[in-house]
Amino acid sequence: MTLTSIETAVLVTVVDAPGTLTSLADQLPPHWRVESAELADVDHTDLLVIGGANGARIRAAVRQHPGTPVVGVVDPYATAEHVVEVLEAGADACVRSGLPALVGSHLRACHRRRAA
Repeated sequence: MTLTSIETAVLVTVVDAPGTLTSLADQLPPHWRVESAELADVDHTDLLVIGGANGARIRAAVRQHPGTPVVGVVDPYATAEHVVEVLEAGADACVRSGLPALVGSHLRACHRRRAA
């Protein structure tokens, strides 16, 4: 199969969000690949998912991978202030749930914005 310009291979790296990783690949296009890694071990990725996100973790991800879209995953009951902290630290999106379908939707949106 030849990938068109719309169907280019995309690497999604999930950091510290094991529940999200379980079925995230099922929510993404078939030509996308999902891997799990520690942030310090990520060499290259197209999109990052940071579990247990807070301002410091997001700033570290943005410093290590400038220009790479970052989706922060926080506790479903995180306060509005916590969500704002994650977004102000540089996350492109902040999800109050590790639900793979919701995280996948944000990843697709981040990828579309990056491609535009």
